[in-house]
Amino acid sequence: MLRNSRAKVGGGGSPRAAGSPEKFDHNGKALTEEMRVLQMKRLHRLCKDPAKRSEGTVTKLVEVTCALCHFFRTMPTQLQFELCRVIQLERFSKNDIVFKQGDHGDKFYVIVQGRVEVRICTDSSASSDPRQPGHNTVAWLHRGDSFGELALIKNAPRTASIVVPSSKTEVLSIHKEDFTRILVGLYGASLNERALFLRRLWTFAALPTRLVQQLATFTSVAIFQTGALFDTEKDNRLYFIVEGECRLCLLGEEEEATDQQEHTGVVVETNIDKPGAYDDVDKQKKKKDAEVGFYNARTISRLGPGNFFGEGCIFPEIRRDWIVEAMSEVKLYFISRGDILNNVDKKVIDIIQKEAEFKATYYDGRFEGRASSRPLTSSRASR
Repeated sequence: MLRNSRAKVGGGGSPRAAGSPEKFDHNGKALTEEMRVLQMKRLHRLCKDPAKRSEGTVTKLVEVTCALCHFFRTMPTQLQFELCRVIQLERFSKNDIVFKQGDHGDKFYVIVQGRVEVRICTDSSASSDPRQPGHNTVAWLHRGDSFGELALIKNAPRTASIVVPSSKTEVLSIHKEDFTRILVGLYGASLNERALFLRRLWTFAALPTRLVQQLATFTSVAIFQTGALFDTEKDNRLYFIVEGECRLCLLGEEEEATDQQEHTGVVVETNIDKPGAYDDVDKQKKKKDAEVGFYNARTISRLGPGNFFGEGCIFPEIRRDWIVEAMSEVKLYFISRGDILNNVDKKVIDIIQKEAEFKATYYDGRFEGRASSRPLTSSRASR
């Protein structure tokens, strides 16, 4: 599960499966680069042979792993200790292959330093080497992201290859036996929860169960705080609102904010403290609105549980210059553009496109003259 605060999510580049690299300590406080390096050194010292780890070492490992990546921070305490008794540290160099598409799955991985590419073979005549032509990058995974669980849960071959694009990539690995004992119940419950949620949506009501489960398999969960911003024109993910409320709005022409890429997305900064920044406008109102990334934004509609947004990443022809803002803490399921286009059945994509076109027409009409706080009819959102 990902957690984010006041961040604007979006930006170009390859689609991402599970968020950007993050830097927080085990209490959720910002982790500086110097502190991160120190934590990595501690990890190297502590992550020795699991059979020789004392309970004191395990306790220290829990603190270090929680400081380095969100995967461990969001786990129940008991699972944190269970995992830190068995995890092993593995290092990879540039162009190393972690595993290939079609391989038998025997490990689950969590990235603690560096990044990896998720590559899928798109040409049946291509070489089996995922670094060669015929294998396309569909996602990037960074520090804090995990991968490899699907093959272990389903006891099936790997659905993609993982390649290391640069040096100094380090991962924590968990063998299949330990994963099954500690995590498979947690992951299985999460998958069933996502599938049940998607099944209840009006959009997917007529889909066969297997297609709903397929879609759920490639979704992840994230929690964002009030004020988080999502740029629907630049983002590469489709989001489903599970809990909380957002607003869909159009930026005003007077926007002064500039985008800056940071670890959890694109954080909006402004020049509100510079002399003369807002000489001719209401400074207090501008400053207050700028703190959430924009001002003079016009609300088109409210979005609640069952609504989704970000479909412009799949269908460029219906992209709009819209921003979605979290009006409360929101729980979202999301799926990357790469997973949608490469792993989801065309019937599902067609249904999403049909609903997206309806929404675009609906919201275009609302923007033309009657911005409203009323949400899209709930019967179209969920049953």
